[in-house]
Amino acid sequence: MNALIAHVASSCPGALPADLQNGTAAQRRTLTSLISEADFELVLAEVAPLRAMSVTWVRALGRLHWSEPAINRSMATEVRKDEVALTLRPPDLCTDAKASAVGGFTTLPPDAARFLKLAALANDPPAVIDLAEMVKPFITGDETRAFKQLRSLDARFNRLSPRFGVATARMMRALSGT
Repeated sequence: MNALIAHVASSCPGALPADLQNGTAAQRRTLTSLISEADFELVLAEVAPLRAMSVTWVRALGRLHWSEPAINRSMATEVRKDEVALTLRPPDLCTDAKASAVGGFTTLPPDAARFLKLAALANDPPAVIDLAEMVKPFITGDETRAFKQLRSLDARFNRLSPRFGVATARMMRALSGT
């Protein structure tokens, strides 16, 4: 996350004027979209070290079948969502901010709009911990230990979540040049 923020601070300081928050509806939508792009890009940067493990997880999850149809549907949704997340490659935020500036910040560049659409799909519920809760009645032994580890990781991630808010604020300061 720090490297991404440093890139933005050095490549496009002041790319987003502060008065966009008081601009037209189209400008506010574009600003909100660029902030969302920054948020998703920060999350992707933070979880990048887990990518290889995530690929293994998605492959394993995709091979599982449950006797309960609701669990099968939820697992299939999770696999599709995770496959989308693993293919996400964010566009360059500075390039998008500069391209938006050309049109007076009234439109979002097509690559940014595509990225945000895919990121929203990847971010849809259910969360992995919710799926684990669904299958909890069916697990035993080693799986129980793995479930406890998953709950621990989820709690750890939730404790780290405020970092994303701080990082987003730093990113916005870098983009606005303040």
